Amino acid sequence: MKSVMGWVLLVAAFLAAGASEAAVVNYHLKVNEGGPGTYNLYVSSSLGDNFGLAFYSANLSGGISTLDHKSPRALELDSGDPIGFRTLRSADNNVARLVEAAQDTITPTPFLVRGLGQTPGNLGTLPGVTGLLSTEQVVYGAPLLLASGLYAGPASALGIASGSLANVFQAASGIATMAAQTSTQVTVVPEPATLGASVLGLVALVVGRRRSR
Repeated sequence: MKSVMGWVLLVAAFLAAGASEAAVVNYHLKVNEGGPGTYNLYVSSSLGDNFGLAFYSANLSGGISTLDHKSPRALELDSGDPIGFRTLRSADNNVARLVEAAQDTITPTPFLVRGLGQTPGNLGTLPGVTGLLSTEQVVYGAPLLLASGLYAGPASALGIASGSLANVFQAASGIATMAAQTSTQVTVVPEPATLGASVLGLVALVVGRRRSR
């Protein structure tokens, strides 16, 4: 009985360890980063427990006016094979404000890109690539820029709807992927006028304190 219980505890500990080490993908919406009325959506994937993004899906909420889907994609010049996020790709300015795409792990393409969302890179320097066609964001960073655009109304209304999804590569080769845990983050960059008012308020507070002494 004790040995059976020991195995149960061992399996439970193993499963708990696996859950705590699961890959985590974070969606980060930066509002006003490019100036008042603008936004950028970024994604990043945790390090050490996966090999980068294979699929992402997030819905923006609030007063989104325009949506430019910008994640890296291309066609290889000689073969015409897809590179990057070309499969299941959501359209610019779609009504649902959906930002979604996948790398082609079904066919599969010989140009699967590892490390997206983890490290910067260049689609044009991948092994075997002779040139690129139909490109978008060939040179990319980390975190990875997914989309950008304009919004109307209060910045506080912008957000990322619940239910965001992501898959990541399990290994440095092959087509196996696994679902990742997802988290969301929204940062509103203060406008210059707001910053100026804050600075003036701080100066007035300091001066007032000095005069009261």
